[in-house]
Amino acid sequence: MKRSSATWLNQPVPVAPRLSRTAESIAMRALGDPVPTGFAVTTAGYREFVRSARLRPYIAGELRRWRAGRDLVAVGAAIRTAIAEAEWPIPLAEAIAAGYARLGGDGTGVTVRGLGGAHHEVFRDLTTTYDVLAACKRCFAAPFTDQEISDREDRGVSQLDLVVSIGIERQSPPAAAPATAFAPSMGDCAGYVVDTAEIRRLAVWAIAVERNQSRRGPELTTEGVR
Repeated sequence: MKRSSATWLNQPVPVAPRLSRTAESIAMRALGDPVPTGFAVTTAGYREFVRSARLRPYIAGELRRWRAGRDLVAVGAAIRTAIAEAEWPIPLAEAIAAGYARLGGDGTGVTVRGLGGAHHEVFRDLTTTYDVLAACKRCFAAPFTDQEISDREDRGVSQLDLVVSIGIERQSPPAAAPATAFAPSMGDCAGYVVDTAEIRRLAVWAIAVERNQSRRGPELTTEGVR
């Protein structure tokens, strides 16, 4: 694999207007707090998960079966199950685990929120790496409810090109960081995970993009945190 799984934000990256207020909110809470308060799994991480697990052709096949007459509830359930049972790409799983370790690791309560599609999953009071990774899969699967699949079809929106980003935020003061906790070096950067070490820069940049967009019109489009 040419790309590793983690990046700690060093320069502006595209961020949708819908996420800029989230970034600003996290930034305000992070003021004066030298310890990271959260991180995001980017849409690049979602795409790598789908690519590595070869989910795209499976999803396309289930959608063809639905259009040929299979029950939509069964199709949605099959896609969500495939996502839940898919193997993590090791670099991506390690990046998420490292991000959680920086928040305090096992025993530290976090909330995991998915952003993608109309239905956003929220999981609170997660205290283990295993549960964080499981919640991330649930967030990846959330846009494949039968209702969301049907809505996208009615609107002519691609079922295969949707993307999901995830926010993971600490709920309580961190426990003592384990000896294995680390921040990936710049040599490890690839755009899969964004830490709040420089979230204020992201927030300022995102707000500027949103303001410029409102002045220039709708020709600029972005999709989640890339």
